[in-house]
Amino acid sequence: NVPDQEIRYKKLQQKVIDAGYDFISFVRSPGRVNLISEHTDYNGYQVAPIALENDFVFAIGAKKSEKPLISIQHLDSHQPDHFDPSLSITEIAQPTKCWSMYVRAGFHAAQTYQSQQFKDDILLVGHGTVPLGSGLSSSSALSCCSAFAFLSLSCQEIDTVKLAAIVAKSEATVAIEGGGMDQAVSLNAIAGKVSIINFNPLRFEQYRLPEGIKVAVFSSLKDSKKATSESNFYNTRVAECRAGCALLQKQLGAQKIEVKMCFDMQQMYQKTSPSSMLQETEELPEKITLKQLYETLEFENLEEMMEQLFSTQSKQKLLLNYSEDTELVIKSRLRHVYSEGFRAKMFERVLKQYDPKDDEDVMTAYSQLEELINDSHRSCDLDYECSCNELNTVIQEARKNGCFCARMTGAGMGGYAVGLLHEQDADDFLAKMKAYYQKRGVKNVDEVVFLTEAGQGASKV
Repeated sequence: NVPDQEIRYKKLQQKVIDAGYDFISFVRSPGRVNLISEHTDYNGYQVAPIALENDFVFAIGAKKSEKPLISIQHLDSHQPDHFDPSLSITEIAQPTKCWSMYVRAGFHAAQTYQSQQFKDDILLVGHGTVPLGSGLSSSSALSCCSAFAFLSLSCQEIDTVKLAAIVAKSEATVAIEGGGMDQAVSLNAIAGKVSIINFNPLRFEQYRLPEGIKVAVFSSLKDSKKATSESNFYNTRVAECRAGCALLQKQLGAQKIEVKMCFDMQQMYQKTSPSSMLQETEELPEKITLKQLYETLEFENLEEMMEQLFSTQSKQKLLLNYSEDTELVIKSRLRHVYSEGFRAKMFERVLKQYDPKDDEDVMTAYSQLEELINDSHRSCDLDYECSCNELNTVIQEARKNGCFCARMTGAGMGGYAVGLLHEQDADDFLAKMKAYYQKRGVKNVDEVVFLTEAGQGASKV
């Protein structure tokens, strides 16, 4: 909506000027929606997101100062923040409950990428249109936009592939430790294309969806805040995968247990496909207590195992309120990862090999995408247990109203879902879904269900 965007940008610019700063430029970075391959990035497997048109934008201002200060404001009523850029980046990027901790993480990333000396006061005034608590990566859009903003002050060219990996690590200093997908697509997406992102090493392939497909995004009406979840489910899933990989190492006779991803184990087992690992997972226990785990892995005690196996890079424990009786689910978690890793490869193959000029081939591609995406949700729900009743209900509703396939997207336990539908069904789908939400008392229906094109990655505006 160009007129709305013009108003938005003018408000941001005016707030910079009203604060007494010289306006420099705008930068933006989008959210994302993952079409398939959930919870695979931190396990080393490829993902297939698109950037949303929804984004976070910063207007940047500067003014002369004898003692430079970085100030952060939001166009809405979020708490402002400021910090001294001469402090160490570890002092600056600390976990808080304030939105600006992600801006500080972006500063941490920018300084890691290329250290800068600030001679002026800098003001960032921001605004985001990625729904909060949606699982559509509003936080990473903010971190990436922040890093891009600071670097734009001194860098003529920015290596966004390199920067994405740095932002992912910097974001882990203030929040949970992810796999790098969100930052990679926010900084590197190409408009109109699905990004197939691999992590070993980080590399990109871009493909278009078959002609006539629309992407729908719709809310479960339940927040997905993986960094603050009472159940700590996201970090628990990471811990369960690490435990499963440790047990797979033990099956191979490893003398020293190390932190490994599922992809690492596929290589250690010399398997050519993630699906080939499914047989190996059948030897794993369905569940195991932490006491049973450290005894099986031959650690001296629980704390030694927690320190070596279940700590994040910021030295925080993945598990909260744990004891020897704490139980981890193993077999079904790895079954999801390996089957989802295989589905991601098949998804890429469909996009890469179908002939857009052959109608029969296009119809076959539709059918293959339908099966892969619906199977992905089933696995997320039953094996990884990262869906919830609210997500399952809205996905069923979306399928009934026109999506030929749909699944949860993002970390899960709430947030949004994604579906594919035929272009001719789009208007009817939106009308029915808006009526569905209105019956549930939702007023801002355009924010809880919308169609999106594959957006462009971060840029200076």
